[in-house]
Amino acid sequence: MATDKISQALLRKFEKNRIVFWYDRNRDLRDEFDSVQIDDVEKIVLKNNEFGVKYRILREQRNQKFLLYHEGPQPEDKDNWLLDVLLAHDEFRTDQVSIWLGELELGPEYAEVVSAHEEFFRAGKRRELLKKIIDNHDSLDTVRVKMLAVCAGSDTRIDAVLENLLGELAYDKDDAEKLIGRCGLDDFLWGRVGQDYGYQSATAGIKDFAIELFKSCYAMGVGDDGKVNLRQEARAFFNRWKDSRTHGGAFKTLSARCADLLNIEADLGERNYRTLIDLDYFQLIDRKIVSSLVQDVDNRTITARECEEIIRKRRDGSWYDDFADLYLATGFAAEFINLLDSVDLTMSSLSDGIQRYVKTWFRIDQLYRQFTYHVRRSSQPTLMKNLSPTIENLYSNNYLLPLNDSWQKFVDDAEAWQVGGIRGQSQFFADQIVPYLNKPNKKIYVIISDALRYEVADELASLIRMEDRYEAEISPVLSVLPSYTQLGMAALLPHRQLEITAEGGSSVVYADGKSSAGTQNRNAILAQGTDGRGIALQAEDFLQMTVDKAREIARNHDVVYLYHNRIDAMGDKRDTEERVFEAVAETFEELLKLIKKLANANANNIIITADHGFIYQNNELDESDFLSATPDGHIINEDRRFVIGHELREQSSLKSFSSAQVGLSGDVEIQIPKSINRLRKRGSGSRYVHGGAALQEIVVPLIRINKKRTSDVRRVEVSIIRGVNQTITSGQLAVKLYQEEPVNEKVQARSVRVGLFTKDGNLISDIHDLTFDLADESERDRERGIRLLLTKEADLANGQSVYVRLVEREDGTSHDVEYKSVEYSLRRSFNSDFDF
Repeated sequence: MATDKISQALLRKFEKNRIVFWYDRNRDLRDEFDSVQIDDVEKIVLKNNEFGVKYRILREQRNQKFLLYHEGPQPEDKDNWLLDVLLAHDEFRTDQVSIWLGELELGPEYAEVVSAHEEFFRAGKRRELLKKIIDNHDSLDTVRVKMLAVCAGSDTRIDAVLENLLGELAYDKDDAEKLIGRCGLDDFLWGRVGQDYGYQSATAGIKDFAIELFKSCYAMGVGDDGKVNLRQEARAFFNRWKDSRTHGGAFKTLSARCADLLNIEADLGERNYRTLIDLDYFQLIDRKIVSSLVQDVDNRTITARECEEIIRKRRDGSWYDDFADLYLATGFAAEFINLLDSVDLTMSSLSDGIQRYVKTWFRIDQLYRQFTYHVRRSSQPTLMKNLSPTIENLYSNNYLLPLNDSWQKFVDDAEAWQVGGIRGQSQFFADQIVPYLNKPNKKIYVIISDALRYEVADELASLIRMEDRYEAEISPVLSVLPSYTQLGMAALLPHRQLEITAEGGSSVVYADGKSSAGTQNRNAILAQGTDGRGIALQAEDFLQMTVDKAREIARNHDVVYLYHNRIDAMGDKRDTEERVFEAVAETFEELLKLIKKLANANANNIIITADHGFIYQNNELDESDFLSATPDGHIINEDRRFVIGHELREQSSLKSFSSAQVGLSGDVEIQIPKSINRLRKRGSGSRYVHGGAALQEIVVPLIRINKKRTSDVRRVEVSIIRGVNQTITSGQLAVKLYQEEPVNEKVQARSVRVGLFTKDGNLISDIHDLTFDLADESERDRERGIRLLLTKEADLANGQSVYVRLVEREDGTSHDVEYKSVEYSLRRSFNSDFDF
């Protein structure tokens, strides 16, 4: 043993003792004794001089420190003249166990632990780590637990040790488990696990424990008591481990392995999925629930409300993200069916039709889009092989076609393309822009998103309102006819008259004699109509600008038009039309970025509108969806949903308009296929179409956005409902939580973690992740009950105050902060530890 280590060990002894004995049992450390020099300590060699030494150290030099060295083992007590002095002071041992005890500053009463686990103490790194966490008041078992923690690299709790061992198992490692075995700590570990959780096994080990843990907790969850071999505390540990942000990945990996070993799939096949709603132990449970939900929605054996409640409960589960698109698609399908079953598609006029569309009917288009979008994202066509055709057929045959057949009757009777009470698209500049030009220091910013139909804009408006300090109101505008890009874009510009003329084998729209084709021409028309105070740009170019450049644009112009094209660019191509709903999702992201960039450029007044809407049916169309009639006449522009030309022959399947009837100058004629029918046209897509007079095509949104100066978004408040009894006397606690108001765009959902904690913040129960996002007005429906299972750590808090705490993640950090708490008294009797 190095002299410096001996000196250090002796120094620690002399900090508490005036006299220290050193018995050199093997007679091999005399040189080290001679080399040791410690200030203020006198060295004496004991060799037949004990009586004189005793007189000297106890009588003559009572304040002097002495190191008494004896070469050889300690004499028998009856022959030891200095036994009373030894018992009153301390001994420096030079055997390995004693050296380690000295290094750890532990008394001889801990020699039993060190001797039994010498392999642990052979590594200086382990001794160093242990020294940082032990206390000389620890019990022997507590020291062993801390040794386990060092081996496992965990906190000093048995469940923390198990969590780390399970983590190793998940990643096919066993370094810590092997180290625990080499250190002789495995019997102690599994003895404690048996004591705490009831685990007993002839082949105890982390893999065996993991299998038993999943088996017993699943059996507890489904009520199969005959297969439960662990105590309730094991389920509390299991739930806490499962919901841990640190160990969630390991849980999922081991869950998949144990599901196979335990043949969970076969067991689930015999169970009703409604009995599994609160279980979150295997991914197979979500598969079972999703599959059954899809079937029940398709069979109409579940209400939309029941479906929504099930999905809400599953959303807090470990595998929700894996199945989110399927859950969402199924929920939208249930709501779609429910709404379609209750809706009345009749109308009394064009005006009534549009008013009813923007109040109710648009929601069916929206739900159909949301369902289709999430089905595509799920990449699970086999699972949806029955529900998807059901929704598709209902949408086309029970909604889209009959709605527009009814609407067409009023279109046929219309002498002019105008609707009472609904502003026309051609009045946009006069209605929305001129008022700003007439006021000093007022600016207006217009985003024109190609094919942003009304139902899409409604969802966008809701997303905008969810942003802090933003308000958005949506209203309908009647698009021009035909409802296609060139004419719709021209209608939004300053003009007195619009005219469609033949040019280059197609048609071009002129505004007051100037071509409106392309951004450059539109910019020139806008600049002229605003006396140079307006500018037209592509939204993509604006998004790429620096903040300073964007502010310069805003500073130098009172009117800014930004043209955005994502939906139409995707839908108008045959090869990409099936991705039009994905383009809608991308449009939401891009427009929100655009709005925020405008706001950063000091834009306070923003309008979002569109040139036209669209019809989209996800399935390939039947022959009956195409007109057998062929347009006849001098045609200058023809698409799936409109014909522009001269001397067009009247046909019963086409509605004809003159230029004057649709508010255009010139002498072109326009024909629109009735209802939702398409014209046959080689080489173009047929599922995504626009240009006609269907409600989905001609109801154009106008969203007015204002940014407020003060914050107006907050999270919904959640309360803990206290029962009459505020004392916990058993191993579990029922807790009721109440969402104090419905959520909306400005009162947003709150996600919390719920657990039982000591005053010092130690978790003594399992923990639940909950999201409160109910929009329900019913107070009763906004109550939510959970059951907290106490862990073994709760025993240490018995007789103390404990707290049910709601904690939430601090925005932009990885830290949880307390949101609310309620105090309880923990008064568990010994009888509560029994399971019978």
